[in-house]
Amino acid sequence: MPEVEGGKPIVLDLAEFQVNTEKVNEIAAKGAELVEQAKELVIDSKESYQLGGEILVNAKRVITNIEGMYKPIKNRFHRGHKDTIAEEKAKLAVPAEVKDIIGKKMEAWDALERARIRKEQEEREEAARKAAEEERLREAEELEKEGKVDEAEAVLEEDIPAPMPVPVEAPPKVAGVSYGDKWSANVVSTPELITWAAQDVQNRWQYLVPNHTALNALARSQKSAMRVGGVTAKCERVTSVRG
Repeated sequence: MPEVEGGKPIVLDLAEFQVNTEKVNEIAAKGAELVEQAKELVIDSKESYQLGGEILVNAKRVITNIEGMYKPIKNRFHRGHKDTIAEEKAKLAVPAEVKDIIGKKMEAWDALERARIRKEQEEREEAARKAAEEERLREAEELEKEGKVDEAEAVLEEDIPAPMPVPVEAPPKVAGVSYGDKWSANVVSTPELITWAAQDVQNRWQYLVPNHTALNALARSQKSAMRVGGVTAKCERVTSVRG
């Protein structure tokens, strides 16, 4: 017998998770008979139409009976599954809080550290650029003193080459911890989005997903009178069976 921590045994009543196989097979056999009747039936008169309805009702009764036999078992499994998920979620919530607490602190420090490094990088590159500019001016002054005016002007007109990146200290790395950028879209103005998509419908229509729930509700309400651009009201005949 399996045990959990603490020595308390797990007792399972397997009978609660078993269906009456003989009974359900008997009902399913009736369903198979109805399938054969449905295949053989030719509906070409009021009488055969009525018979078809009776077969449908009987099939519905078979379905209801089979569902009724399995429903208690499914409900027990469902309750057990829900309880297991809830218990797991409760247990995981405690250690998961560590990631929320420490993760935010590390992310905040990492952002500050990267900003510091970026600022230091920019300051060093600016210092290198100024040094190159001062060197160019010094060289031009020397050429002017030597009477080489044209050469001095040429030196001043030259573009200052981009300074080589100055290496700076990188943020520390922690084994098992990494960062990644997660991008997502945040719609702040639906009208502006629609206007943008309308400017190039051929290539942007996919950014506007139809609200089928709202459109279906409108179709049920207005039926054939519904008038929406790009949408038609569709009516399907649906058979409803009560058993």
